[in-house]
Amino acid sequence: MWQAGKSAELSKKIMERSEEAKTIEVPFKDTNINLYEIAKYNVGLGVYFEKRSPEGLEVFRAEFPQSILIDDTYTALTNIYLRLPVSSESNAFFEDVIEKYPDDPRMLNSYAWFWALREKNLKSALKTIKKGLDFSSPFCILICHFPF
Repeated sequence: MWQAGKSAELSKKIMERSEEAKTIEVPFKDTNINLYEIAKYNVGLGVYFEKRSPEGLEVFRAEFPQSILIDDTYTALTNIYLRLPVSSESNAFFEDVIEKYPDDPRMLNSYAWFWALREKNLKSALKTIKKGLDFSSPFCILICHFPF
């Protein structure tokens, strides 16, 4: 089981040696990623688990907009913002999600749930749900009905 506290603690130690960590690349998915970037992401996750705050992942998103971890970052942030009260920050985030991922059924689902749960922008939420349902795979239909 992934342990957020220990991972964030180790990541902070890596970040203390950031210049060195930026030069060390490790295999990740179909490419390589430097240890500093991974550490920054893990610290962001640690902030979420410790404080239930998007702050750490927002810092990562701003610093590494082209990261191989950016899709995972957006997925985690959608789950965080779904659970927080409406704010100008959360509204802006979900508008950014739709702009960045206009055809991603997971993100469309999160966007629609964000507004539906708040009983606001329901026409936009319904339009987004219909767009998500236009994707014909059974997986898409499943996630368009059940947010993760």
